[in-house]
Amino acid sequence: PVARIEKLVKDGSYRQLDVINGHHYCGVKPPELATDNQNTGMAKAGRSALLDILRNFKSAASADGGTARQAWLTEWGFDTLAVHIVSELEQAAYLQREWLMGMQAGLDKMFWYWNWDTAEKPKVFFDGCGLYDGHRNPKPSAAAFATLRAYIPGSYRYLGYATPAPNALVQ
Repeated sequence: PVARIEKLVKDGSYRQLDVINGHHYCGVKPPELATDNQNTGMAKAGRSALLDILRNFKSAASADGGTARQAWLTEWGFDTLAVHIVSELEQAAYLQREWLMGMQAGLDKMFWYWNWDTAEKPKVFFDGCGLYDGHRNPKPSAAAFATLRAYIPGSYRYLGYATPAPNALVQ
């Protein structure tokens, strides 16, 4: 929870950290209406609008008066196959909307979870969070992600080629 991060930043426990990170999953709700974190183990995290959570998370990163520490959402996504199921079109739309919400809240980076859906029978939440299906074909969310990047204003620079680890994609 954000309150715990704020406390650890204020008391100096995160003094040596340049980044704080968090995970948040909306389940089946659109980002604008999400009030619960459906991530595993977050049942007692409390209820709050996602935009408020993200703003407070960003604020907590600098609660010690520093401004250089970044706030990253290192896991988020919507599942199309198991537990909290949305359609592929909803997944694509929600991806863009939550990304823009993160930008509005001032997050420094956001990392979508996961690259591709399971090729097995889906069993657990996250099995269908992929931008690509179990056969490695792009889902609408892959195009939504690429399109989002093309339209976001800002200063982007080419950093060179990436050689990702196995089971990793770079976009």
